[in-house]
Amino acid sequence: MACADTAVNCELETDLLDVPKEHFLKNVFNGEPFSQITYNLLLENLPSDLMRFSIEIEGVEYSAVEARY
Repeated sequence: MACADTAVNCELETDLLDVPKEHFLKNVFNGEPFSQITYNLLLENLPSDLMRFSIEIEGVEYSAVEARY
């Protein structure tokens, strides 16, 4: 949701199936189980109006997408 001073550039989706299971922590909230993962989201501005978003866990890149803005 954008506020008055911001606008949505793009929406991104990624697949975390390649991330080793040991990076996911199992937790419970209000009696419901869920998985938690800590990652760095890296953003790189590329030529030709491209932005590259990548997910990095413990220094290893597991997923990346490019979006035109």
